[in-house]
Amino acid sequence: MLQPTDQTSTRLDWVDLAKAVAIVLVVLYHVGGTGAGRLLPGADSWAVDGWRLVNSALLPVRMPLFFLASGVLAARALERGWRRLLRPRVGNLLWPFLLWSVVFALVTGFAYAPEDPLGYARDNLAAIPVGGTAYWYLSVLVVLFVTARVLRRFGSSLLVLATVAVGVAPLVAPALADVVGEAAATNVARVCYFAVWYFIGCFGRPLVERVAGLAPLPLLAVAVPAYVGLVLLVYVRGTSVDLSAVMSLVGLTAALVLSAWAARAGWVRRLARYLGARTLAIYVLHPILLNLLVVVARESGWVAPGSPLFALLLVPLLSLALTAAATGLYDLSGRVGLGWLFTLPGRRA
Repeated sequence: MLQPTDQTSTRLDWVDLAKAVAIVLVVLYHVGGTGAGRLLPGADSWAVDGWRLVNSALLPVRMPLFFLASGVLAARALERGWRRLLRPRVGNLLWPFLLWSVVFALVTGFAYAPEDPLGYARDNLAAIPVGGTAYWYLSVLVVLFVTARVLRRFGSSLLVLATVAVGVAPLVAPALADVVGEAAATNVARVCYFAVWYFIGCFGRPLVERVAGLAPLPLLAVAVPAYVGLVLLVYVRGTSVDLSAVMSLVGLTAALVLSAWAARAGWVRRLARYLGARTLAIYVLHPILLNLLVVVARESGWVAPGSPLFALLLVPLLSLALTAAATGLYDLSGRVGLGWLFTLPGRRA
């Protein structure tokens, strides 16, 4: 693979790395939640509780980092004509969203709701027109990109509105659920929560790059202990004050600086490019693979060892295995003519 030849390429490498880290954290979240709850006996060991705490602690960073990196990567596309944008920025997201949402609905009910898999499928299929359930990120991403493209001349105003929307989001879902349904209300709330990070990436890319270019050691010496302290305050001791925005700012700053620092290594750049080009495949495949594993384990009568050490190792190892399996299946699909599973069929522009 070619090495970066200029500063722009290097910047895209660290953004790819940030996006790859975000998707691996999403896999870890599902394995530590759905996987641990169904694969481990009782799911109440200190190891399982520890992974639940880790996933909770990463909540203010995981999806905000995903949206921020996506916004940075979309920033330069905002000035292109719609003819050049509809396929890569809309079609290539909505097609896998529709296809894999149907597959998810038909397959995973046997893991999530074995007593009524068809009912589970109906509920998930009904949610597709309003943004879906498992793959909501893709539909929300299309909404945010189209909004940013149409209103690109008003980037500052969009940032202000998105910031206000974060405060409105907790009120949106309960108020709308009775009117438009729970799935639609939840996805509206997600737009409110994450629009600010996407728009910061789109309209504040120079600022994001400057933050990523800060000296890593002094900043991390402050940011990491600060984030750990916030985690202890919010998730261990408990507090009535909402500190999620502060945690996101601290956590994202550390994540950007770490990504830029790590991307200086050649092997990290190569890994970032590889995973960055396959985040969509990882995103859509890993929940299906995980739930198929749950069904196989249940039907075969497999019982996991009760050792906390097994639980401690299962979550990260299974997360890596699912990530590797998803990327492997994606690579195989391109070689056997099944690329349409992840990219809109038809002639490319």
